[in-house]
Amino acid sequence: SPWYHNALSTRKIYLELAETYDYGLGGGPRVAATMTAPIMAGDRAIGAVVIDINYSELITSLNLHSDKRWQVLLLSGGGDVLYASDPDHSRQNLFSLPFSNSDDFKAAIDGMKPYLAEGADPYSGEESLVSLYPISRPETDRKIYLYLSIPTSDIDVMARSAVELIISTSVLGFLLLGFSVFVVTRNIVRPIKKLTVDFDRISNGDLEIAAGEREDAPASNVVELDSLQRSLWKMLAQISQTHELRLKAAEERVEKEKVLAASQAKPQYLSNMSHEIRTLMNAILGISEILLLGRHLNDQERNYINDINV
Repeated sequence: SPWYHNALSTRKIYLELAETYDYGLGGGPRVAATMTAPIMAGDRAIGAVVIDINYSELITSLNLHSDKRWQVLLLSGGGDVLYASDPDHSRQNLFSLPFSNSDDFKAAIDGMKPYLAEGADPYSGEESLVSLYPISRPETDRKIYLYLSIPTSDIDVMARSAVELIISTSVLGFLLLGFSVFVVTRNIVRPIKKLTVDFDRISNGDLEIAAGEREDAPASNVVELDSLQRSLWKMLAQISQTHELRLKAAEERVEKEKVLAASQAKPQYLSNMSHEIRTLMNAILGISEILLLGRHLNDQERNYINDINV
């Protein structure tokens, strides 16, 4: 068997997706996927480990044909039914039945390409979604396909159920969201907003929040927020007691700064004016000395410049 000798000769894993073998379980040969791994002793292959996955048992375990109106088949390249979810359809040839879009279907089988289309099921005649998928490799001589036919009415029911579930879940989600927003707004956002307003008033210099406002403020049902609000009011009471003293101290400090600035302004002004005058005079003297070095001056001009230097 290739699955045994190929693994031993190549010393590599052998894989065949469509192997036919009679397991002695009754019902004749069955189609399976076979994987063989060689057992090595040094450089010598002394045996093999083989795993077979029987397609008919796999399809049965997946429960793909729980509805009798669904057709699950294993087909050969010539359209022979190798396995059928309904035993009455076994050992038939699919092309011998009235089949819509048979040309496209045969072209997909010949080209080993997937096929998906709506048409009448060859067994029930009911409008169905027919799909075909190759499960063997293109380089193998044996071609095996998985055929699945599902009535479109069942698909419509499933789609409708999915849409209804999505809509009901969305509505319930919006209701829960609205309730959550209401609870959060009532118990958390509103007290926080009130505290924010109080903080803004404090930052703007309004430290005289009326006592009536404090007493009439609603409870937030959140212990931490209520405690924070009471702490804020207590802090405001303490700030109000010392605010006037701080204002007086600030006014006295401003007056002292004004007096100090006035006492420093006069010397600073005289110093600045003296510096500016000296700068100009030095420039004039420097230029006059440069002019005296020249020979183009007449006597009167030279006398004028000497007067500047004196």
